[in-house]
Amino acid sequence: MNKYFYIVFISILIVIFSVGFYIFNPTSNTTIQKNTPPVIKDDLVNKTFIWNKSELDLNGEVITPVKKDIYTISFQENGKVRVGTDCNSGFGDYQLDNSKIIIANITSTEKYCPDSQEGIFYNELISAQSFQLDNEGNLIINFRIGNLFMKEISTIEQVNASVTNSLVGKEYRWLRTELKSNKVILPITQGKFILTFSEDLKFTSLTDCNTNGGNYSLKEDKITFTDFVATRMYCENSQEEIFIRDLQKTVSFELLPDETLILNLPNNSGRMYFR
Repeated sequence: MNKYFYIVFISILIVIFSVGFYIFNPTSNTTIQKNTPPVIKDDLVNKTFIWNKSELDLNGEVITPVKKDIYTISFQENGKVRVGTDCNSGFGDYQLDNSKIIIANITSTEKYCPDSQEGIFYNELISAQSFQLDNEGNLIINFRIGNLFMKEISTIEQVNASVTNSLVGKEYRWLRTELKSNKVILPITQGKFILTFSEDLKFTSLTDCNTNGGNYSLKEDKITFTDFVATRMYCENSQEEIFIRDLQKTVSFELLPDETLILNLPNNSGRMYFR
């Protein structure tokens, strides 16, 4: 009896010692991974990415945007995102925790476009779980059932250095103005507000009431409109005053690959969209 008890006691001690050694010996824990540098917020802030393709895990299906270089997401310092599609544009929130990402609370304009892939794009964004940046700075968002591949747009300075001359000789129609408060102003009469630029640094603006004009100046991505003159016709319910007021406040511009012109208002207070 004593011999049997002694054997059991020694066996228990061996088990306890082995478990303790495994727990306290870090080299034996196979779940511990090498430290990797965390992904920080600055990796995404003030960058804009264009949807290139989506790959689904279930059946290997690849979805590509029919309209190239249209679907975008921009990350801002205040934890907000701007989302653009071939139909609407919107705002939302994002949170980062190392490589984890949450994109939520997206609100957008409500234009209906029957052939748009907007629903696919939005659903993939709000299903985002993690992300990574490849060696070229392109963004891969891992969502619940696949991966969303997005290409970084060049910096504003690089884009506009090559497209400044593209402003001249084209008609840009006001689509909407998006304010920081998430308010969106749409022209009541589509196609009436037209902005044109000439080589002699003059601009002309047609509205739903009068013809306006003046001078503009460019320096890299900065633009200012000055010396406004206009005809003086009175039009009830005109949006001309709002439109001209925002033109006068404009501080910079962006010209996207799809030739959408964006005029930025001061202090990130809003953006005017033209195409």
